[in-house]
Amino acid sequence: MTSLVSTEQLCALIAEAPPAEKAVVHLAQNDLDLAAWVKSHAIEGEWKEWQHGSLFVLKRCPWNHEHVATARVGQLTDGGLFAGCFHNSCGGKGWSDFREVFDPGSSKQRRGDSQTKRLVGYVEESGAELWKTRWRQASISFPLGNGTANVPLDASEAEDYLRLSLWQKERIPATATVIRDVLATLRAKAIYEGETYEAPVRVAAVGEERWLDLGDDTGRAILIKSSGWEVRGDVPIRFFRSPGTRPLPLPMRGGSIDALRPFINVSDEREVKLLVTFLTWAIATNGPCPVLILIGEKGSAKSTLQKLLVEIVDPRTAAITGPPRNEQDLIIAAATQAFLALDNLTGLQRWLSNALCRISTGGAVSTRKLYTGRELEMFESRLPIILTGIGEPATQADLLDRSIGITLEPIFEDRRRTDKDFWDGFGTTHAEVLGALLDLIVGALKHLPSVPTTGLPRMADFARFGIAVERAAGWPAGSFMEAYAANRKSSHAVALSGDPVATAILRFMASRDMWDDTATKLMAALLEITSEAERGKWWPTTPNHFSKRLREAAPVIREYGVEVHQGDREGIDGTRVIRLWRIAGDRR
Repeated sequence: MTSLVSTEQLCALIAEAPPAEKAVVHLAQNDLDLAAWVKSHAIEGEWKEWQHGSLFVLKRCPWNHEHVATARVGQLTDGGLFAGCFHNSCGGKGWSDFREVFDPGSSKQRRGDSQTKRLVGYVEESGAELWKTRWRQASISFPLGNGTANVPLDASEAEDYLRLSLWQKERIPATATVIRDVLATLRAKAIYEGETYEAPVRVAAVGEERWLDLGDDTGRAILIKSSGWEVRGDVPIRFFRSPGTRPLPLPMRGGSIDALRPFINVSDEREVKLLVTFLTWAIATNGPCPVLILIGEKGSAKSTLQKLLVEIVDPRTAAITGPPRNEQDLIIAAATQAFLALDNLTGLQRWLSNALCRISTGGAVSTRKLYTGRELEMFESRLPIILTGIGEPATQADLLDRSIGITLEPIFEDRRRTDKDFWDGFGTTHAEVLGALLDLIVGALKHLPSVPTTGLPRMADFARFGIAVERAAGWPAGSFMEAYAANRKSSHAVALSGDPVATAILRFMASRDMWDDTATKLMAALLEITSEAERGKWWPTTPNHFSKRLREAAPVIREYGVEVHQGDREGIDGTRVIRLWRIAGDRR
C-alpha cells in the first residue's frame, strides 16, 4: 500500500528537530517494515522513542563513516519512510539513496522497472538454473539449505520460491498477476533456452551407477556400484521430490536382511525371496519391473505391508492411495513417486490395467492437459507397482503375466500388534534393512555379468537379476527361479479363470491338434461349447473385438500348451485366418 508523509507530519517532525536538522529530512514511499529491514541488514545503531512512528539512529553515517550518530532512518505511523544525515556534506541524501547502500540495485525501481522484470532479474542473479525434461516439462533448480531444489515450474514450490525471492529483496509481497507473468517468462526461457535433463524420483540408474536420493535438506544421495555403496554430496542427478517426501535414514553397514522378517506377514519362504528381489530391483535399476500383488483376507495386514515396502525405499506422506479416476490422476501419481501403490482394489477397469502394464515396463501414458483442447501431457517411466485386494484385484492376462502374487496369512488376536508398536519397531530397524538391501544390490551387480541371458521367462531382466541376488544372498542354487516359476504358474491360473475366451479356446482344442479358419468361424464354434453364463457380459461380440481379446489371451493360452497365430489378411476379401495348434507339453 502506497504511503506518503503528510505536510502536517513533516512540519511536526521539523518542529521537533534541532535547528541544524530542519533541512535534511527526505521522504519516500514503500510497503516495507523498517524494523524488520534494519534487523535483516544488521545495521548498527539504536532505536529512539518518537511520537510520530519509529526512529533509528545509526552508529555511523552510511555515506561518510566519519559522521557519528548523525544519520537517521525512520518510518511514520502511516508507513512513510525517510532517511538522511544531519551533516551538511550529506545534504540531498534520502531514503532511496540510503537503501541503495544496503540493497544494491534497489534503485531500479526509481527507473521504472516493473515488479515482474525485477523478479525475473532476482531469479537470474540468485544462481537458479532453468531447464526442461525430455518431455518438455519446464523446471528450475535453485539453492535450498545446504543443497539444491529441483522442481517443475508448475509446482507450488516454484511459486513459493518466487514470492520469497521478492520478499527478501524488497520486503514487499508479490501479486498473483506478477507471479503468473514471471512463471510464464521463466517457462519460455526453460523450454527454449534451457538444457534437457532426466528428472527421476528417488532412484536413478546411469550407466554402471545407481543412485538413491536420501531426501534430506543436504541434497545427498547414495551411490551404488558393484564395488560398493557410499553416501555422496556431489550428486549429478536432478532428483524431483514431491511435497510429501520424507528423508531416508543413513543406511547401516553389516546388517542382515533377516531384520525385515518380523515385519512381513508372509509364511512362504519362496515368496519372501520374491519380495526381497522386488525391493532390490526397485532400487537397482529402471528396467521393466513386475507388478507386485498382495492378496489376503480382511485383517491380513495387506495395506500395512504395502506401506512398509514403500517406506523402506521412498518414505513419504500419503504413500498408498485408492485407484485413480482417470489417466490424468494416474500421470500425476506416477510422476511424483518412486512406487505406485494402489490399495484395496476389488477389480481393475481395462483402461487402468493396460496403463499399469505400460508403466511397469516403460511405455508412455498421455492425456489432455487440463483446461486445453489440444495439448497432450506425456509421461514415460518404468515404475514399480504394488496392488492390494481381498480377492484377485487383477485378472487380465497381460497384467498377470508380468506380476508377482504374494499371499498374506490371517493375523489372529494373539499375534496382532498396535500400529504404534509396529512402526516404532520398524523405525529402529529401517537403517539396518536399507543397508542390507544395498549390500545385496552390490553383490548382485558383481554376479550379474556371469548370469546367462538366455532361457529366461517373461520379465527376463528381473529374472536374471533375481538369480544374481540369489547368489549374493547365499540362497540355494536355483531357488529363485523355482519360486518365480511357481508364482507365474499361479498367476496363469488366475488369468485363465478370469478370461472366458482363453478358457473356451483350451476347451475347444482339448480334442484337436490343429485348427485354422476365420475369427467369425471360431466365434461360432466357441458359442456352441460355452453357456451364456460362462461367456459373461465381457464376451466379444464382433470379429475385430474377438481378435483383440485373443491376442491378449495368447500368453496364457500358450502356457497351457496351445499356440495362437493370427496371420496376414488373405484373398480378395482380405480375410484374416486364425491358426491354433497344440505345442509339445504343458509349459507351466
